[in-house]
Amino acid sequence: MTARRKTFALGAGLVAAIVLAVGLLGPAAVSADSPPAVLYGKGLTPGQTVSAWIGGKLCASTTVDGNGEWAMQISDTNSCGPTGGAAIAFQLDGKDVTASPAATFAIGGVPSDIANGYKFSAAQATATATATATASPTAAATSTPAATSPVVTATATATVVPLPPKTGSAGLLDSSTDRGALWLLLTAILVAGAGIAARTTYARRSS
Repeated sequence: MTARRKTFALGAGLVAAIVLAVGLLGPAAVSADSPPAVLYGKGLTPGQTVSAWIGGKLCASTTVDGNGEWAMQISDTNSCGPTGGAAIAFQLDGKDVTASPAATFAIGGVPSDIANGYKFSAAQATATATATATASPTAAATSTPAATSPVVTATATATVVPLPPKTGSAGLLDSSTDRGALWLLLTAILVAGAGIAARTTYARRSS
């Protein structure tokens, strides 16, 4: 009887210990059963920052090492709320990039290109631009006549101011030239007068 009681008490204690262990280790055991998604790549510049996003929420970020390689993990309990098949977006130094191959979340998932991981390229912005060409009317060419140099006609007007007449004997005999001319004039008058007188005398004698 005593031995049975001891065996029962031992069994009950063992069950209680198992229940307590499951209660304490349950989350850890579940986490161990759900491995995180592993993301990685190479060929980047050392020191760059790679970040992973799901639904606009940051899941993880890491710095590229000296070999140009990077790696990060996203568990199913991450605060970004990953779900199976959710698209994972990447940023490189805060700028959106496109991953090749495309990344999606999966428990224990790895890149399909296991050797190289994910490769990044600049994200292509999708925009539809409609260009409307407006034809400008053609301006009629107006020919401007050649500038004609003005003809300047200069008219010179010469005004002759007559000298005031000389008056008095001083005016008549002001110079030697005037005196000579006066003597020639008197001589001519005398010669003419003598000629007239001689003709008159000769006419009278003939009659």
